[in-house]
Amino acid sequence: MNTIKGAQIGDQIDTLEAFRSDLEETRFAFHKLLGEISSEDLFKPSLNPAWTIAEVLYHMSMAPRNLPSDVWMIRHLKWVPKIPPGPFNRLNIILARRGARNGTKESILEA
Repeated sequence: MNTIKGAQIGDQIDTLEAFRSDLEETRFAFHKLLGEISSEDLFKPSLNPAWTIAEVLYHMSMAPRNLPSDVWMIRHLKWVPKIPPGPFNRLNIILARRGARNGTKESILEA
């Protein structure tokens, strides 16, 4: 069997398919969760009172959207920039709040 950098191609295909399956399962669960929340609940505080439910949901959608660029950087540049935790956390907060500011269930799903 052909190998790529020491791993068998069949093993890589199995891993890729498992990864795709996990992503699809996660996407389905996220859509189901969002479907169970009323539009009025989106702007109520979450269990972390510093964040609304809409902000948490938008934040949850951010990592999968960034995954393609992360994979590209790893494959082509062989690294991913590491932002210090303080600025990284502040950036996450700003982006989540901005993205959820006028959010609806539809806009969160679209994101």
